[in-house]
Amino acid sequence: MSFEIILNKPQLATLWRFEGADINAKAKVLQSLFDRNIKLYEREKQRMEKDGSKFQVSDKKVYQCFSLNKTREIPIKFQVKGSTMTWYLMAPKDTTLQEFRDQLYKTAAKGHLKVENHCRKYYTGSDSLHIKKMHTHKDEINCNHEHYRIQDDQDVQPVHVYQHLSGFIEAQKELGYSYLDQQEALAICHKFKEHWARVNYVGPSTSSYPARKESILSTYKRSPDQVLTHQEILDWEKSRQICQRSAVL
Repeated sequence: MSFEIILNKPQLATLWRFEGADINAKAKVLQSLFDRNIKLYEREKQRMEKDGSKFQVSDKKVYQCFSLNKTREIPIKFQVKGSTMTWYLMAPKDTTLQEFRDQLYKTAAKGHLKVENHCRKYYTGSDSLHIKKMHTHKDEINCNHEHYRIQDDQDVQPVHVYQHLSGFIEAQKELGYSYLDQQEALAICHKFKEHWARVNYVGPSTSSYPARKESILSTYKRSPDQVLTHQEILDWEKSRQICQRSAVL
């Protein structure tokens, strides 16, 4: 049971294709260095890029980047599910440069530091756990995204969204980016507050909600596709502990 919204302003990005060490000789050399010694990797990368070549690391894999000489407007999605806030670049995965994606992720990470009980690190576990706890469906992992968690598996509440987006606004000004303005951020906070009240309501029928003995959110959490397996429970506990430790760093 998630909340999500597309920002008003898409981001213009150059599109690229990428060749990894399995098919690209230069990437293969750099991958070998990256796996052994980061300083040697950086030195050789700088030497190789003197002729205009471009390389990047994504998920610890080195790629040579080739511009497609095309641009595309990339919608940005903000999502809340359970204890996680997520920012998505709504384009096929790995068609933009990592440095372009990092602009969004760094802004969100800096803003997330303003959130009460935030955590800086987490462990996603298996793909199935990752999808159950942080996504609404498996196709979402086909877009580049980053998660921003709350400690102790605590559900994100309206105050957390307000703190996160307020911090995001401050961070984008400091870093020189432009994703959303104060008015849009407040509108998102208002919409999430309405969503949160609706999915958590328990009580008699009112003018706003039908009578409920169990909240929509509680019913959703008990649905078969959301119930964790034994191994997923162990993985999630590991993630929770990492999150706790990161909060005191």
